[in-house]
Amino acid sequence: MLFTSQGLVEGPAGSSIDDIIFPPGSNSWPVIKRALMSPEVTELLRQIAPAEMAAWGPSLLGSWVLLFKVYDREINFSRQEPPWFAQLPRVLQADFRHRQIIDEADPLAISFVPHSGVNYIVLEDGLIEELCRALKVFRLRNIRQLGFLHDPIFDDDLSGRLVLKDRFCHTRYAHSLDVMVLATLMGVNCGLGQDDLLHLRVAALTHDVMTPAGGDTIKFIDPAGLNEETNYYQLLVGPAWQKLETKHALSAERLIAIVKNQGVLGELLDLADKIAYVAFDSWVYQHRYDGLDVINCSGIFSGQKLIIDLLQRQPFICGLWDAVRVIDNRAVVTDALRLGDFLKLRALLCRHFYYHPGTRFEEATTATLAGYLYGTGQLTKDDLLEKTDDYLDRVMADFLELRHYNYPDVIIHPGLAQVEEFADQESARQREQELVELGNVFCCTEDFSRGFKTGANLLTQQDGQVMPLAEAQPRLAAELAELSRFSQPYRVYWTTELHLPPAKLKALQAWRREQFEKTHS
Repeated sequence: MLFTSQGLVEGPAGSSIDDIIFPPGSNSWPVIKRALMSPEVTELLRQIAPAEMAAWGPSLLGSWVLLFKVYDREINFSRQEPPWFAQLPRVLQADFRHRQIIDEADPLAISFVPHSGVNYIVLEDGLIEELCRALKVFRLRNIRQLGFLHDPIFDDDLSGRLVLKDRFCHTRYAHSLDVMVLATLMGVNCGLGQDDLLHLRVAALTHDVMTPAGGDTIKFIDPAGLNEETNYYQLLVGPAWQKLETKHALSAERLIAIVKNQGVLGELLDLADKIAYVAFDSWVYQHRYDGLDVINCSGIFSGQKLIIDLLQRQPFICGLWDAVRVIDNRAVVTDALRLGDFLKLRALLCRHFYYHPGTRFEEATTATLAGYLYGTGQLTKDDLLEKTDDYLDRVMADFLELRHYNYPDVIIHPGLAQVEEFADQESARQREQELVELGNVFCCTEDFSRGFKTGANLLTQQDGQVMPLAEAQPRLAAELAELSRFSQPYRVYWTTELHLPPAKLKALQAWRREQFEKTHS
């Protein structure tokens, strides 16, 4: 049986693989809204609930609530779907069945992978819960997926400012479940043997377990020592691992290779990882400012509008997992057009979100403070690998003697934050040196001269031939490359005021001067 995004959305009942159930239904409100607007739905409501419809009035949300209310009432009474249910559009049928399954489940987790057609329920007492408890996966519930990335506080040309500065709260735990679910679906579709599928699932669920507190932000202070792939082997020791190893005939060597994206299973994990983070990050960013009249503002939200327009045109753009096959022992996305559209979405996220100068101020400047605490032993590698974001925030807040545990407000107030962009590295270095000599602690430079990886090397299939996407769609590959380049790739971040205890400020200033001299000597 092959699983497809469309099949999961419109399926008559929840499919399942091991301890995962896939309820039908679309989590895309635009798709559901189009179905609710059809004349057939309006006429059906008049037939089954005329009085309630008159009371509710003309409202799409009201129509959905009323339909589900009548459906839920009748199915609970008769234990079967009412005759009129077959007249609903298939997307509404699937959506209602989805919610009915969830109501009856007693799960470890209920979630979905946005824009992919995948809704899922993880059952208790299965492999996933066993792995979560034995291999510290639950720790990731308190590790933010996007670290210290925050709302944009500058527009594209760094002139306008907006008092939006919250971090993004979705977690590495949710991401790990999404990756495992997608890897499971892809592995089944690719016809993997039982042992290969088991190792792929275990690697997918645990690939981020060794992420340090603070996520990618903190990895900057010790790239080799705090890399989750480098440290993954540490997870596969001790009694809990030995019990799993024996019970399921697991190979630590194979898991390490998969997590490092080696071999075809590593390629499948890499694809699942990319699809999962693009899907959820784009969904979060798409709905971040719902209800705020900011989408048409110049500059700051221009990139968000491009992302939203693409998602509205293709609500299942991350459903390309169902086009992945293993060909000649390589993972191949067999639909070049879908892969191209997905990579376009990813590139827009990179340019206008992940690497937008207005979203990275706290990430860049936090690395400076964390670097000082790490270098002076107040933060340790073991603590960062074993504890969570709450611990890291508390250590930094305690050092700065903050009474209300509001560490970010010290350096990220939009009225104080500054970013300057430079076309060449030397000009950026000179500006950073000026700031360091003036005693500015939270100044640092980011180098984006290499742009970001576009994914155009991923394999696809065209006219029966396997080739990189760059060969299959050279024009799109050129467009992606252009999006990845920044005309002023060197950014210097700094803040105009420092509300720090005098003794701490003096120590930080001395350390910062020393670090600058070491880096540029």
